[in-house]
Amino acid sequence: MVGAGAAKRTQARPSRRSLRLGVVAAMGLTPALALGWVGCADDSEGSLGGPIYVDPGGTYGAEVTVTVIGRGRVTSSVPGLDCPGRCFTKHVFASATADGAAGAISLKATPTPGLKFRGWSFGTEPVGTRGRGPANCNPILRAAVDPGVDARAIEIDLPYGETAGVVPAGQEGPCVDFTNVPVVYNVTATFDTDPPAELDAGPDGSAGGETVYEPPSGVVAGRDVGVTQGGYLYWHLTVNGQSRVGFGSNPRGFAPQTPDYIVSAMPITLFEVDAYGVVYQTSNGAISVVRYGSTSPTTMGGSPPTCTALAVDTSYNVYCRTTSTIVQWLFPSYTTGTVLYTEVPNGADLHVESAAGSLYFSGAGEILSLPIVGASGSPATPTTIASDAVGATDLEANGARFFWLQPGGSVHASSSKSPGSSTYDTDVPPSLFRHLAEDKSSSSYFWAASASAIYHAYYLGGTGAGATQPFRTGLSGVAGMTADSSYVYTSHSDGTIRRTSLVGF
Repeated sequence: MVGAGAAKRTQARPSRRSLRLGVVAAMGLTPALALGWVGCADDSEGSLGGPIYVDPGGTYGAEVTVTVIGRGRVTSSVPGLDCPGRCFTKHVFASATADGAAGAISLKATPTPGLKFRGWSFGTEPVGTRGRGPANCNPILRAAVDPGVDARAIEIDLPYGETAGVVPAGQEGPCVDFTNVPVVYNVTATFDTDPPAELDAGPDGSAGGETVYEPPSGVVAGRDVGVTQGGYLYWHLTVNGQSRVGFGSNPRGFAPQTPDYIVSAMPITLFEVDAYGVVYQTSNGAISVVRYGSTSPTTMGGSPPTCTALAVDTSYNVYCRTTSTIVQWLFPSYTTGTVLYTEVPNGADLHVESAAGSLYFSGAGEILSLPIVGASGSPATPTTIASDAVGATDLEANGARFFWLQPGGSVHASSSKSPGSSTYDTDVPPSLFRHLAEDKSSSSYFWAASASAIYHAYYLGGTGAGATQPFRTGLSGVAGMTADSSYVYTSHSDGTIRRTSLVGF
């Protein structure tokens, strides 16, 4: 993004800027449209000398940072953006009514021949930019935008816009007229990497899949595993009795690889991987969150209660469900937990997506919801999403429905995420299933795993083509399971992380 240092570098070239404006004026054109800077590199735009642009005096447009993971390129409708690594562009209009301002920047993903494009993801954490005001009013901080596009589409549009940002602390008064800035998009495009050195045998093969991360030395016990936005893998294990969080930055790359580890000072008692990060609680009650793609934990402030479930939303806010309350810590300060609801039905699950959405959980034999916006610490009066969910645990969701486990290891799903949804037993053979994961390629399917088998479960159940079917059997020591669009990953009791290719499934 355009920082204060970059602005200073731009100002160091007055003759170049004046020349550009002179050329525009000589042509009889109004500088209503400006390309801030377009280019690509393997590091930040600041390392390339900063953005150089014709300043139209407007604050309507878009700043876009693109990061490419894997083997592919991203090009755009803005001339010159061709990105194999990390690219930045800024497109600004004089006003929202200027020619072209009602449009968007189009991005197109092109994988290396023989490989696949796996999707877009969007970071929403706050980003600073150089605004229109004086130096003391900069940088302006505002949240990046998730445009809500089809994450698997080859080509997407990022609309232009304007937003009111936040000026530096203490400058709110003198800078009140300089808060408007263009919207910002922080985009990651993920492609296949080169084919792995050893391809897995495929569905229902042997040996439990290809080893992608070996366990560390010592007495190791593997536990849960999950995948986040951007294709990052996190898992929980103990080594010589000490809790660790494993981190794999490229689990679809060549195997085996060496992971990074986050070491916990206290035993981890509760562990959850959501799309935007991993959150865990230790035996002394401390709650920490690690945002996706990072290995740096941040600890919640105050005195957190003992949680029965944890969650992190798309804005990195953290949630704790106790036996009777739901508590929230707001990003980025995380200083004090706020009780959103009291008298919440008891349960051991919690699912949260957007901070402007709902809290989902089980209780009294139902899947229930409560709104986040407007919560005031009052007694809960939840809405029933689906009934016939007695003893539900491990509540998961995709874009269309919920799925969960019930006593005895049976797998159940809802027909939708709306109130009054029907409930279905997926007819997966009783095998004491204890792990569920989203199928990234279909909203009608999900993955279910026991200690020795993995099923591709259809929410309506049944058998035969297009219905529930076994994916891997004859496994041992499965301690956790997750999936992306290329592999199903399993953690094992010996601390190994294995993957099974979805090619041909």
